[in-house]
Amino acid sequence: MSTSEQLQFTTKAFKMMNKLRLLKVHQDANYNSVVKPWILVEPSEVHLSQVHFCRDFEFPSHELRYLHWDGYPLESLPSNFYAKNLVELNMRCSNIKQLWKTELLENLKVINLSYSEHLNKIPNPSSVPNLEILTLEGCINLESLPRSIYKVETP
Repeated sequence: MSTSEQLQFTTKAFKMMNKLRLLKVHQDANYNSVVKPWILVEPSEVHLSQVHFCRDFEFPSHELRYLHWDGYPLESLPSNFYAKNLVELNMRCSNIKQLWKTELLENLKVINLSYSEHLNKIPNPSSVPNLEILTLEGCINLESLPRSIYKVETP
């Protein structure tokens, strides 16, 4: 897909993908301009894909294990987002402000929210007991880290 195209996400478009385990939306121009400022790109060459959601959008599967979405455009995950099976959440350069509040996610091992400049809260480590990697580089609006994060033991 060309980087200048519009992309419409609807529940209907994903309806038959009930066993989807990996969803990857990559917006390279956004990632390069934020994370790799030394890569010079002419302004006329930067055409970010615009991703639009229908109002009732639901993520396609309860089987989703890997969600990789550079430049995620919304401030939060949809309220019906089923994250119990999630192993890796990679949302660099996203507009997300906060993830879930209290949901226990025993399978989640990797969270990468680097350069998500609107992020102001992260989940309590007790909600992700098997977390191995947490990347928050460039999250300039992160208010504070939960106190319990300092008590996390490394193997």
